[in-house]
Amino acid sequence: MTASPPPRSWHPVDLALRNPGDQVALGTFVVTTNLVNQLGGEPDAFQTLLPLVRRHARGDWGDVLPEDREANDAALAAGRGRLMSIYRVPHAGALVEAWVITEADRSSTTALAPEDY
Repeated sequence: MTASPPPRSWHPVDLALRNPGDQVALGTFVVTTNLVNQLGGEPDAFQTLLPLVRRHARGDWGDVLPEDREANDAALAAGRGRLMSIYRVPHAGALVEAWVITEADRSSTTALAPEDY
């Protein structure tokens, strides 16, 4: 009997996310399975996440603390350093917190729930 592969903990997403006004190169974009499930599964989760990722790419850091906002702005100006955004979105009568993190080298961006970190 062949064992089933373990479920993926992340979803690679192939999106053309560069738009005029973007300040952040996102690299490869992935989403954790947990966040996808919290946002209602596919395709609903991606319809919710796309505007958040676009906000992140424009330098809108959402609900981060002031010191994190300053660190993001400094990293963006320097062209290096990790970038993190926090967004709280309503879903099924509750607020779901989504983190969007772009790696310091801009090679990848991940959307995840806080408990996935």
